[in-house]
Amino acid sequence: MTKFIPDFVAAPGPAEQRIINFYPTFDLPITFISAVVLLCTRRFLSKNVFYPLGRRNGLEKLKLQRFAENAWFSVYYIVEVIMGFYVLWQSEWLWNPIMTYTNYPYEHQQDFSRPELYGLRVYYLISCGFYIQALYGLLFIDERMKDFGEMLTHHIITVALIAFSIVSSYHRAGSVVILLHDVVDVFLYSAKACHESNKTNVANFLFGLFVLSFFVLRLVLLPTFVFNAYFLLDDPVMIKSFPPSKFLFKYVTDARFPVEVSSYGLCLFGYCISGLWLVLIGLALLVCLHLYWFSIICKMIKTMFVPKSKEDRWNEDPRHAQKTTKKDL
Repeated sequence: MTKFIPDFVAAPGPAEQRIINFYPTFDLPITFISAVVLLCTRRFLSKNVFYPLGRRNGLEKLKLQRFAENAWFSVYYIVEVIMGFYVLWQSEWLWNPIMTYTNYPYEHQQDFSRPELYGLRVYYLISCGFYIQALYGLLFIDERMKDFGEMLTHHIITVALIAFSIVSSYHRAGSVVILLHDVVDVFLYSAKACHESNKTNVANFLFGLFVLSFFVLRLVLLPTFVFNAYFLLDDPVMIKSFPPSKFLFKYVTDARFPVEVSSYGLCLFGYCISGLWLVLIGLALLVCLHLYWFSIICKMIKTMFVPKSKEDRWNEDPRHAQKTTKKDL
């Protein structure tokens, strides 16, 4: 019995749209070398800079480890942000969202003769290498905090998303997303490092910059970037230059492998979902996650600055807690 497949979705996948933007002899060595170099750099700076600096400030063992960890992340993100702006400053898509997808996928392939594309790919692969070494550090080096599970999931998903976006030629959008996130993380980890080293005033100032940058970059610019990209796809020029943009699911009759990742999309046994939709859905979920995190940040700010009520102070009084305990017994 022949399996029924609706005619409007059953068709061969256009060969010119099923492009795999992956160069094993370049991508894998750069990613692996980046992870190793970053890990070695972290160990060198921790041993020769961060730990001596922390001991000089009289930090105890636990605070010393946390200070070294946050100081390393702070240094990395500062360097990565500088590199990101250097690579993307003259790119068309950083300032004009429509260029993120224009002439996709034909003009989105790696051309090693163009310095700006060469630098972009290296920047992207270094980011992937960083999260690979961060995953290793989380498992075998860093202190396991309460959010260990969340951070483990975050690093794994981040590596998977970077790999997917570069193989499917969505690295233009991915590079902007990475840059927006890295700027915020500069202030976050710098504030945490100052907090662990008892630099309270500096830590509070940096925390304020973190909250401001989080709101502007992750809750204003990132959603604007995502939804602008979606509505721009209704432009007639965009429809012509981006053929696979309008389908959500399709079945291709000429699938060559059980799993295919290309500029056409993600295909499992011939059933394909548009890569563009995967990117937009993923970014929309990321915005929702940022909204959840920002609500937690707002609660932290309220706890720090809003005076406690008389009832809260009464409940926290040890004498009252002791009386309550005896009554319950």
